Amino acid sequence: MRYIIAALLLSCCSVTSKPPTSLPPLELEPPRTTTAGQEESPERSQIAATEPKESVSNDVELKNALRQNNPCGQWLDTALAAGWPIELWHQQSYVIWRESRCNIDSWNRTDPNGGSRGLMQINGFWCQKWLQKQGVLKTCDELFDPNVNLRAAWAIFNYSTAKNANGWHPWSMKLDFDPPTVNG
Repeated sequence: MRYIIAALLLSCCSVTSKPPTSLPPLELEPPRTTTAGQEESPERSQIAATEPKESVSNDVELKNALRQNNPCGQWLDTALAAGWPIELWHQQSYVIWRESRCNIDSWNRTDPNGGSRGLMQINGFWCQKWLQKQGVLKTCDELFDPNVNLRAAWAIFNYSTAKNANGWHPWSMKLDFDPPTVNG
């Protein structure tokens, strides 16, 4: 089934990521917590992110297949509206599941970086030091809104793509990870 979905994605949905556009520089990279809970040291860097895309796939069959074969399918349309390309849904849905179990109200108060909030568990460092300055949100509590959370995660993903050549870096994921599907 995974291969059928991949073929559908390649044949009918040529949504591509825009190259990063310029945003003001970020002085410090937020600390990244490894899966073992150990904090990595911050580095100096420049920032770039993209605006959310206007175009999303209208292929109802493809969207239904992606909803059924990946966790957190209820958030697919919200992710697409926030700018995430459909090609990243397989990995993104896994990150949402891993971080919050698909629960928008998830809040990890013990995160040493100011707590982590929402679907993609965006921590206080990103919120206070970068997302507010970029105008993505005004308060960290807005991360409990799925639209804001996924839009903020997309901005972070694009920053990390420009900085680390791996948008999944803030979520401690390899660039080429292949998460399991619901059925396998």
